[in-house]
Amino acid sequence: MRSLIKRVPIPMSGVMLGCAALGNLLQSYSEGIRYLFGVISFLIFTLLLFKAVLYPNAVKEDLKNPVMMSVSATFPMGTMLLSVYIKPFFSTVAVIIWFLAVALHLLLILFFTYRFMKKVDMKNVYASYFIVYVGIAAAGVTAPAYH
Repeated sequence: MRSLIKRVPIPMSGVMLGCAALGNLLQSYSEGIRYLFGVISFLIFTLLLFKAVLYPNAVKEDLKNPVMMSVSATFPMGTMLLSVYIKPFFSTVAVIIWFLAVALHLLLILFFTYRFMKKVDMKNVYASYFIVYVGIAAAGVTAPAYH
């Protein structure tokens, strides 16, 4: 199991985000489908969280790559969406998770900007760089659930 967790790629958080968003999109067809995609997203979240806890040096090494770091912004985005999934069951916990995810995203914006944008070379800018800055919109999309 540990080798599986170690091999989980950070960009898998994009799949986590996509599953949570797809579940919300399909909610009007079936609440069951929404929760199916929510569970898949939560399983990926759990794997990524275990990787961060068990192998922090591997994660830290991955985040030295600008593309990996920019794509890692999908983790707090997906976490914001997942917090809305658990809100009906654990309202207080959901709010705390949402605030932590927003704070993590803001920290990623600051750290990414400091690390990779202070001496930006346009030849080395990738499309994934925009994920970091546009991703905070997930906070705006999920904020109404928390008033």
